[in-house]
Amino acid sequence: MGRLRVGPLFSGWRWLYGSLLVLAPLALILVWNSVAPALIVPALGSQGRPTFAAGEFHSLAIRADGSLWAWGDNESGQLGDGTTTDRPLPTRIGGDTNWAVVTAGAKHSVGLKSDGSLWAWGDNSQGQVGDGTTLRHGTPVRIGADKDWVALSAGEWHCMALKSDGSLWTWGWNFRGLLGDGTGVNRYVPTRVGADTGWVAVAAGNHHSLALKADGSLWACGWNEHGQLGDGTSTDRFAPTRVGAERSWVAIGAGDSHSLAVSSDGSLWAWGANARGQVGNGTTAYPHVPTRIGTDTDWVAVAGSKYDSVALKADGSLWAWGENENGQVGDGTTTDRLVPTRIGARTDWIAGTTGSPSRHGLAMRSDGSLWAWGSNAQGQLGDGAANDRLIPIQVLAGVKYPGTTATTTTSWSTTTSSQTTTSSQTTTTTSTTTTTLPGSPSFPDVSASHSYYAAITDLASRGIIGGYADGKFGPADPVTRQQFAKMIVLTGVNVGAYTVSESDVCPFKDVQVGGYADPFFPDNYIAVCAAKGITKGKDATHFDPSGKITRYQVISMVVRTADDLKPGLLTPPPAAFTPTGVWAADSTHGANAVRAEYNGLLAGFDLVSLSPYGNMSRGEVAQVLHNLLDKLADG
Repeated sequence: MGRLRVGPLFSGWRWLYGSLLVLAPLALILVWNSVAPALIVPALGSQGRPTFAAGEFHSLAIRADGSLWAWGDNESGQLGDGTTTDRPLPTRIGGDTNWAVVTAGAKHSVGLKSDGSLWAWGDNSQGQVGDGTTLRHGTPVRIGADKDWVALSAGEWHCMALKSDGSLWTWGWNFRGLLGDGTGVNRYVPTRVGADTGWVAVAAGNHHSLALKADGSLWACGWNEHGQLGDGTSTDRFAPTRVGAERSWVAIGAGDSHSLAVSSDGSLWAWGANARGQVGNGTTAYPHVPTRIGTDTDWVAVAGSKYDSVALKADGSLWAWGENENGQVGDGTTTDRLVPTRIGARTDWIAGTTGSPSRHGLAMRSDGSLWAWGSNAQGQLGDGAANDRLIPIQVLAGVKYPGTTATTTTSWSTTTSSQTTTSSQTTTTTSTTTTTLPGSPSFPDVSASHSYYAAITDLASRGIIGGYADGKFGPADPVTRQQFAKMIVLTGVNVGAYTVSESDVCPFKDVQVGGYADPFFPDNYIAVCAAKGITKGKDATHFDPSGKITRYQVISMVVRTADDLKPGLLTPPPAAFTPTGVWAADSTHGANAVRAEYNGLLAGFDLVSLSPYGNMSRGEVAQVLHNLLDKLADG
């Protein structure tokens, strides 16, 4: 999806991919100068360029180094790893490092490489892969020879795409005309829709399709029983049909049988099926024309799923509404929401998508971390478990920024092509620009694609952790008990809850008093831990300060810290919650591990492979403390 930059009305960069139907890539995409002077439109070639996607029961992401990762259901080979084995954790797909765009359908996946070539894989029963066959493909296959593809959106069993000349192409299932070519015949290769070259955004729903033109007009085709085409009727349309007379639309999203859009004034509109409140107007009635949702004028992005919707505001806040049976609204409950409901309190969300007809969502923060929530029956959240998540949990770090092309493994530097567009004509000027994105790595041994990159850079910026004298961090190095005592206390200091001074007396006889550059290390930090009930030591008089600290021990100390900093912050796991692996087994630490997992404190960890009794590494410590800080911020 393209980048949406805002001037006086909106600040910063925000993206959201249309989850359309089953998923989606673009959803919202752009704003044209002629439509909204305050909104600056990105280059056409950078629109519809999502770097992560939610399918029916699988998920995809591109990391900063251009590598492709996938997880979840793999029944039809939709993960692309050459097998049909489900993957509950992010798994690298092939060795290529030039992936630029990715989107997902029900059981198929589609991507673009940085050279503009088109690739697809997975289920092909309706021709949705686009290679001219109905054969299933377990690895990415090249679709045609063209290298001018710039934007993608995948529906349940069909795809939509744009080329650099603004032409619109579709292929796959043609139920009730959703491909827009005037027929109901399936297309097994990309097929051009009409002769127009003014298309700038697409959103593929489950049974219908939406597209925007450069003049701000909105067009729809396909099934219309529930009014999802927005033309005031329930008549199916086999070719793109104009939705009203407005020319002010700047962002679109399509769900199973409902549609969403943002106008140039920042207002939010929706229409179509509304049985679970996915339209967001406070009712379950089915509007057949665009209907305004609330009175806010700071919406910048929207995406639709089967029975729910997700949106971003200009301040970086994330919102959702509709069905919530599996926690897909992300508000910590399973109660359906009939109006937009905020997800947490953070304001650093920059992109999001939902998966339809499934019930999970993905969203990216400005630090490059990817978060997931909702249904997890087939591992589509990527946390190694099968429990639904009612709030976002981190599953990946170092994800490629949306709308960018090539990146390296050591920086966020990106090369892009610029393009100037007006409502009447498109003038392309190719140039190379380098943009430094936020969150550059602070340590040479922690690249932007490192699993704990976001956590390490976050904690380093807060002064909670630091590197060695040679500038490296050593993310795989073990942590001693006294080192972790300092880190956990500094976490409390960072949120304004703890203080440490030389007057804090350590009760353990085996702890050295002073002697380090930090006058409070190690005794005063350990003293605070003991006073706050964070540690009990080996016994009443011994702490074993130089001993390596285990994952179980760290988790218990983090849980106790959370209880001390904000009582009630950690929600008790319900009886139906199933802990991952063996983490609940230990009589001393098991209960704390279960609480930590349920509340997202172990997000980003491979709980299947890691031993709870093993020594926790510096990178892992950064991740769990990063999760604690996120929980405190959201709680």
